[in-house]
Amino acid sequence: MRGYGDPESGGLGYGDPESLAGVALERGYGSPNQEALLYLELRSSKVHHRGGAKVQVTGPLSDNLSPFRLSIQVEGVLTYFYSGIASQGPNLLKRRGDLEAYTPPAPAGSYTITLHCGPNFAQTYTIGTALKIEPDNRGSERYLSRRLPPSFYQTGARFNGLEPVDFAVSKPARPPYLHMILDIFGRISQEHVGSPQTVLSRDHARGETDLSTESTLSFPDSGVVSVGGRRYTYTHSGSQIVLSGGLKRNLPKLSEVVFYAP
Repeated sequence: MRGYGDPESGGLGYGDPESLAGVALERGYGSPNQEALLYLELRSSKVHHRGGAKVQVTGPLSDNLSPFRLSIQVEGVLTYFYSGIASQGPNLLKRRGDLEAYTPPAPAGSYTITLHCGPNFAQTYTIGTALKIEPDNRGSERYLSRRLPPSFYQTGARFNGLEPVDFAVSKPARPPYLHMILDIFGRISQEHVGSPQTVLSRDHARGETDLSTESTLSFPDSGVVSVGGRRYTYTHSGSQIVLSGGLKRNLPKLSEVVFYAP
């Protein structure tokens, strides 16, 4: 915030030392009526489309503006992020200097996040980093967790090949509670001891090198993947995985593609 100062002394002014922009952005003592500029960004900008992915917003944000809310437009509707705290709803609190929130379900795409804060959440700021929502990847740990209850429970598809390809073109429907709980357990297991996994989105012929997949979320830019039980080195761009050598045999749609981490 720049103040009203004497141009001959550099233009730094005399104003409100309690700037909402914080010490890091204060230039002199700017006007208390001037809107503060907050430079906020996401620590990680890519998340899956099913909702519940954690995002962290970092930047010079005064505690005097709490509580906070984050929102995006989902299919034309203002939709708030979740706090992840019981009875807290969308109202967010800073943790270790960052705002932590959990995404709502949304179609794949690039989203602008708005911060709401101050009395009645009347002040709004735009987060500098766009949120990129991508189709979710898959994990064997999630399907394993779904197979634990008896078969008459609604747990969702219990095997990878029974779940159709989902490019996240629309907002996902909310699954039954048991399905959600088992998927959370499986996702945590995958993040700690598993590997990113996806499926082929079409049939592929022997010799092909460009693989069309459902998702490449969480896959490193290059490395080794297991495709149809064989290992290949790869790079990826968007939802395509490019192999260094052609496929050794024909592979049907929904064949597993798993990142290999020795």
